[in-house]
Amino acid sequence: AGRGTAAVASGAPTGAVWIGLQIVNRRDDVRVVSIIPGSPAARAGFQREDRLVRLDDAEVRQMTESVKEMAATPSGKSRRIEIMRGEQPLTIELMPEPKPTNEQLFTRMKKLAEAGDHDGEYQFALMLAGGLGTPEPDLEESAKWLRRAAEAGLPYA
Repeated sequence: AGRGTAAVASGAPTGAVWIGLQIVNRRDDVRVVSIIPGSPAARAGFQREDRLVRLDDAEVRQMTESVKEMAATPSGKSRRIEIMRGEQPLTIELMPEPKPTNEQLFTRMKKLAEAGDHDGEYQFALMLAGGLGTPEPDLEESAKWLRRAAEAGLPYA
C-alpha cells in the first residue's frame, strides 16, 4: 500500500497549507495512520484507524486523490470529511492552516518526542530520516525514536 502525507514537505511556499494527517490505502479504503500532535487534524478530532469515506461531496477512494484535494484547500476554508470510526459514522470539520516551515515542525516534534509523546516520537523519526528540518538525514537517530514509538505500542512505528 502506498503512503502519503499532507503533513510535511520541503519548505513552506506562500499559500501552502497543512493538515497534519498521514493516511494510507488499505485494501479498498483509506485509513488514518498518524496525526501530528497540535495540527489542524488533531484539533479536528481525527484518530488512528479512522476510515475516510467522503471529502465534502466526493467519495474517498484513493489516498493520492484525497491528499491532493485536501492540499489544494485554501487556508481558512473548512472541509467536511465523513469518516467511519469503527462502526460509527462521524462528520469532522477540518480547517487547513498555513504550513509551518520544516524547521518549525522539527522543533515542535522534537519537543513532543522528548516529552514522551509517542506520535511526536514517530513524526520526529520521520523528519530525521528524511532530513526535513535538519542539514542532513540522521538514520541512526531516527531509528532510536522509531524504536521508542514501537516499544510504546504504536502499530505503524
